[in-house]
Amino acid sequence: MSACANAAGRMQAMAVGMLADLREMEYRHNEDVLGDLLKLDHCTAQAGRLADSIAVLSGARTGRRWTKPIIMESILRGAMGRISAYRRVRLHSTCTAAIVGYAAEDIMHALAELMDNAAKFSKPSEDVHVHVEQLSSGVVVIVEDAGIGMKPQVLERAERAVSTTEPLDLVALSGTRLGLAVVGCLARKHQLRVRFHRSPRGGVSAVLRIPELLVTRPRSEDEPTVRNRRPVEERPPHSAQSTPQTQSARLPKRRRGQTLVSSPPPRARHRVETKPRADAGARFNAFRAAVRPDTPPTTAD
Repeated sequence: MSACANAAGRMQAMAVGMLADLREMEYRHNEDVLGDLLKLDHCTAQAGRLADSIAVLSGARTGRRWTKPIIMESILRGAMGRISAYRRVRLHSTCTAAIVGYAAEDIMHALAELMDNAAKFSKPSEDVHVHVEQLSSGVVVIVEDAGIGMKPQVLERAERAVSTTEPLDLVALSGTRLGLAVVGCLARKHQLRVRFHRSPRGGVSAVLRIPELLVTRPRSEDEPTVRNRRPVEERPPHSAQSTPQTQSARLPKRRRGQTLVSSPPPRARHRVETKPRADAGARFNAFRAAVRPDTPPTTAD
């Protein structure tokens, strides 16, 4: 177990380093290679999730830690960015709460495993719907699919895997299905409650309840605005993993007391006429130009 934990830690460090390099390249290169970089970014994020799963099962921790609360929208999009079928996930959330920093990464990982299961066990043409509701006892997240459902014995085994009272039994794991075992480890760590029910759409609804102890209010500067509430389809895969820390670091800033009149004029932009593209690289290039106005655009009007 110790050897596996150490190996998982090295894999986590490699994945985080590769992601950092890819993010830097994405902002340095134009859209000719941006789409390919985004695909590599997404694949690396999935590899990092697998390394995190191995670490959790071997008694280690997930790879990241946050020092401030993370808003629920970033938690959900971070989970989406770590699964291959992120385009099929539909979010239905008006929750304005945040998750305390020390638990944010684990909850993000648990939701990613539940979303991945819902996508894998339903038809590629079916969407996975995620509903979020804030209650006085915490936050409830429902991951609903329209898949093949669960037989009673399979449902009982799944409930046992995510129970907060049942200890982890690695011998009982079969094949490559590690997701529910990882969710169970994280549930026992943070006292999360996970239940499975039959979905009205014919599949399974996984209900994750986050206790009130882990729920807090976001800081005023971290609250989502109308500008960054974009549809899921318009965001690149890795933006789902962006947190208020990374978003605020990329936005242009003006010194306190400096007015728009006294601000220096923007630099002249050199427009390069290229063929318009509609892939992820082109969409992210437009997003990048919006948040970094000093970056010359690379697409034609």
